[in-house]
Amino acid sequence: MAEKEVYLLCDNPEEPHKIAFFQDRSVVEIWLRAEGPELGEVHLARLVHFHNAQRRATATLQDGSKISWQTHRNQKLEIGQLMMVTLTAFGWQDKPLQASMGAQIAGHYGLLVIGAEKNSAIRFSKKQAEHPSARKLLEALQKTSLAEQLSAADASLIIRRRSIEKFGEALDEVAKQLLITALQEETENGLDIWKEQAHPVADLRGEAHPRQIFSGLPLIQKASLYADTKDIRIAHSQDFAQIHSDLTQIMSPKYVSNSGAVIWIEPTRAAIMIDIDSAQSGLTPAALASQTLPEIFYLLRLRGLAGRVLIDIPYLNGPDRKKCEADIKALCKADPRQPEYSGFTASGLVELRYRYGRQPLDKSLKSL
Repeated sequence: MAEKEVYLLCDNPEEPHKIAFFQDRSVVEIWLRAEGPELGEVHLARLVHFHNAQRRATATLQDGSKISWQTHRNQKLEIGQLMMVTLTAFGWQDKPLQASMGAQIAGHYGLLVIGAEKNSAIRFSKKQAEHPSARKLLEALQKTSLAEQLSAADASLIIRRRSIEKFGEALDEVAKQLLITALQEETENGLDIWKEQAHPVADLRGEAHPRQIFSGLPLIQKASLYADTKDIRIAHSQDFAQIHSDLTQIMSPKYVSNSGAVIWIEPTRAAIMIDIDSAQSGLTPAALASQTLPEIFYLLRLRGLAGRVLIDIPYLNGPDRKKCEADIKALCKADPRQPEYSGFTASGLVELRYRYGRQPLDKSLKSL
């Protein structure tokens, strides 16, 4: 299969406020610089509330912004204490900014964790550790200088799911070396930027007020890592005005697909509900699913929708459903947001789950 052309279009190469992600000459995603706190920043935040039953903590940043994060089991917290956190997702609906404990720098293939207690300098998440290629890759990485470099910097590296997915489950020697090189480059870059820009904490007990510790990677660098491309282009004067005009036309809940089927996308508090009205397409259920699913995944990414997604697909028999599931898994794998496919519900709905991240497009389109 031919590689897709992927590039970034930005309004300013040094400090962009607008970034459009292009794939095969079509806009697939938009990022806008946040007015306040930005994702990837590391802060000292003051704990103001602890939800013991839900294991969630709420804190405030230096500018008064509220944040929330999942706490560890049996973690001892006291109201008023300062906590080091990394901002990971903008709030949705009435939710505050989301965060993770500790200092983290996200790369395309790995998550760099600074100064956290760890059992190993390099590891997979619990779910990915079960992958058959994980042990092979981990053993190879332990033999490189990367493990020593991480230990010397009091850091650790969590290898992300896309590392295995992109380079293949077999992970032959060529793919393994490519991945090791990519992980080393990302890690060295992250440690260098942390060393140059961070204002770390020697002792939390000596800190009196919330403050920003690290501003995070530059937005254009985060976008480049996220999209796995170094092809960055500068927009002409009317490029983003044209993008705004084009996107406004497809932001309606009603979307007519290339096959003529109507796709309804309706966000609710509980889930993103998607219905396929096939009456005008004249396609069989199997053909309809095959042709509309790529468009649905495209729309979910472009609109920046996240959370639980339920897709009502016309009834499929056993072999057709199996083919449909294979298509869904391939679409999930190709999406840099890495959605999780949960399967078909008892009532025949396709269930997906997207992690929250940046603001949905309908909230930021006016600023484009």
